[in-house]
Amino acid sequence: MMTQVSSAAGDLISISHEDGTESYAVLLFKSERVSGEILLGVFDRAISGPAEVDLHFGSLLYTYDTLISEGEWKIVGHIDVPNAIRYSRRLDAGLLWEGDQQIVSEETEQIPVMRIAGTGIAADYLHYLRNGGEDSAFYRTNTRMMKAFLATLEK
Repeated sequence: MMTQVSSAAGDLISISHEDGTESYAVLLFKSERVSGEILLGVFDRAISGPAEVDLHFGSLLYTYDTLISEGEWKIVGHIDVPNAIRYSRRLDAGLLWEGDQQIVSEETEQIPVMRIAGTGIAADYLHYLRNGGEDSAFYRTNTRMMKAFLATLEK
């Protein structure tokens, strides 16, 4: 029986790619309402190791924690993310959520629609953000939507 790795908000995740490169992401939110659902803060630049990680995310990505819990995606550190829950504000099935709580707000124009990626797509997307390569509609849409949302958080 394989030992399950436990993850938590603030964990720094290393994702190895087939070409030998690595991408890093910060786990920002782990749902208790939907089993395995997580939000990663991801980078649109090459990062050579945990010491270079900061809170200037290039995009956000909803995916599942399967590859973390199975140990394929490695937890390589922890970073303090003040008010991390704010990154999880999203529209899901027409309802506004922050974390696992449904909220009410008149301001929804810049709130991203939740698009969850399977772990294979998630790894490909992180590789694309780091190294470029073949583009896809998901990459363009997710990146554009999340960059606009991140800009609202920096105000």
